[in-house]
Amino acid sequence: MSYDYIRNYYGIEITVNRLVRHTVTARYGKIKPEGRSHRHYVKVHFHGDDHYSNCHPAELEFVAHDE
Repeated sequence: MSYDYIRNYYGIEITVNRLVRHTVTARYGKIKPEGRSHRHYVKVHFHGDDHYSNCHPAELEFVAHDE
């Protein structure tokens, strides 16, 4: 399973393709599959970006519906 470290350490269930809001920047994006490095971060592709960003799981707010 992906994001096992975050699930075990923080108790947060990470779901790929789920819409999230970054609480620091107020940007929206979708969770990408976990990579081989930086396993203590969540890969997020923010709207309008060409690349993904590594975000701390405590800085993400899970959005109930795609807005």
